[in-house]
Order: sequence, then structure tokens, then C-alpha cells
Amino acid sequence: MTLVKIACNQKNRLNFDHQINNHGKQLINLCKNCDIKILNERTKGDSFGRATFHGNNGISVVDYIICDQELFGNTNYFVVKPPTYLSDHSQIVTWVGIGQTNEKPDTNPGCNIEMTKLPNQYIWDNHSKNKFRESLRSQDIQKKLNEFMNSDFTTDLNGTNQCVTEFQNILLETSRKSLKIKKSKRRRKIANVAQKKWFDKDCRIKRHDLRKLSNLKHRDPTNVELKKNYHDALKSYKATLQLKQNEFHNKKMNELETASQMDFNLFWNTLKNLTDNLNTDTNSGNSPKNHEWYSHFEQLHCDHYLSEEQETIIGKLKQKENSKNLLNELDTEITTKEIK
Repeated sequence: MTLVKIACNQKNRLNFDHQINNHGKQLINLCKNCDIKILNERTKGDSFGRATFHGNNGISVVDYIICDQELFGNTNYFVVKPPTYLSDHSQIVTWVGIGQTNEKPDTNPGCNIEMTKLPNQYIWDNHSKNKFRESLRSQDIQKKLNEFMNSDFTTDLNGTNQCVTEFQNILLETSRKSLKIKKSKRRRKIANVAQKKWFDKDCRIKRHDLRKLSNLKHRDPTNVELKKNYHDALKSYKATLQLKQNEFHNKKMNELETASQMDFNLFWNTLKNLTDNLNTDTNSGNSPKNHEWYSHFEQLHCDHYLSEEQETIIGKLKQKENSKNLLNELDTEITTKEIK
């Protein structure tokens, strides 16, 4: 289900998604209160309101680009790309004229607001309420609250900002003592499977058919038959990639096992080419050269001159080796009688 269904300047606006929920209403109110606009369905390039999410249960518009009024006037195009096998969400792209401007820059230095980093997000569960209250009752927080209440802030802009900042710092410190910080999940980098050795002709044919169905479904998202054919092709393409990858790895492991029993040179060459990347020469520049190997082993096997401290340590070690002969009473075999 879509998050929002926005109004457009066009009277008869075309849109492939006609459903709305409470989150969409909240987003509309936010745009009205902050005087910002959504580029979807009202910018050149997306006059049909293309769907941005393609799932097994249907399509919807859930990805947006939102900007202010000034940037909206400088926006040239907005495009929703066709779906791919990498994600259920389509890529959205916009072109903005950076050098263009519709309004004169504000020369008032008081209106230049400094951008600050957003604070940490905290995890709120069933026990967080009591923990937060206990942290507020602590001596440190109570002392800061009393100082805050007794402070005399001015009624101008600087005084208001100082008041809000100090109160915000108190709440953040209380949250750090009582709540857990929500860690952001890093997105996994998607590898380019086309640069793999096992990506053969069959994989290319499957990818070509999948892209063809993706473009057709992008032009006609409401076609149920196209949607079914696309998801079947996507499933078949992923299965083919997994099959080719497993076959390649099993083949390399068999070659490696055979080479270890026949020829050691062949074993090391097979091990060197064990990677499935086509660009295997990327790390060749980091490997040592022949003269570097020679210099390394030449220094390794040459005569080393020891310092006085090293000579002293070696002398102490030799003394301990000689003194161990004096403690040879325990240096005997354990008999069966002693074990019993």
C-alpha cells in the first residue's frame, strides 16, 4: 500500500496507485506545514505517476523526492527507472539546475542557519519508560534541571536557541544513561555478477529476457500477466546464477585436489586463479617483485650484529640452560609403580 497520494496541478492526474493510508496523510500535512513539494507525478518525466515498488502482491508508490519551493522551480526532470533483479524498489532520478536561481540571496546574516548533525536514535521498549524516569531522578540530572530552571534566558533569538540547546542536552544525557542507542545498519554492497568467470552465455540470455520483461512491466504496471512473467523470470535468473556459481566452485575444488596429487606447480597456479573475478590482475601490483624477494632473503640470512643488551640477554639464557642440569632429579621417566 502506498504511503501518500499527493495532489497535482493537473486536473486529471494519471497515477498507477490509488490507495492512501494514515502515513500518507501525515506526509501531506508535513509538506503543507513546511511548504515543500513532492516531485513524483508532478514533474516532467513522470507525468504518468510510475510505480516505485514492485512486489509479489502488487505495485505502489513509496519512494519520493521532496524539495522546497525554490528547488522545485529549478527541477528539470524526474524519472522512475524500470525495476531490476537487484531490488523490489525502482531507482528514482532527478535533474536539478544548480546554477539557476529564482530568488535573490538573502543578505541578512541572522537568517543563515547553521546545519547540525542529527542526534542519536534510541531504542524504546516496554521497560524504557521506567528507566528514563529513574535516570531523570538521578542527582546529576536533577542538578542540571535546577540550574536550567533558575537560568535567566533572554527573549531574543540567541536566548531561545540557548534555552532549547541546554534542555536538549539534558534529555540526550538522560537518554544515554538509560536507553540503548539504535545502530544504523550498513547496506551490503551488491557485487557485479557480470564480472564473474562463471557468468556465461546462459546467464546473459536470462538477464536479457529479464530486462525485456522489466521494461514491458514498467510501461504497463497493471498487467497481471506481465507481472507474473517478470517474477518467474527473476526467480529463474537467480537460480541460474546460483547454479553456475556452485558449478564453478566445485570444478575449481576438484582441479585443486587433483593438482595437489600430481604437480605442485600446477597446484599453486590453480590456487592463484581460484578467484571467480575476471579482473585478477588488480592485486598483482601489490605483490613483491623479484629484486624485493632477493633483498628480503639476503637480509634474512646475513650476519647480524647484536647490541650489548642483546648480548646480555643471550648470556643469561645460556646460564639458565647450563643450570638446568643441576635440577636433573625430576628428569626421569615415570614408572608404572608411581602411577598406581
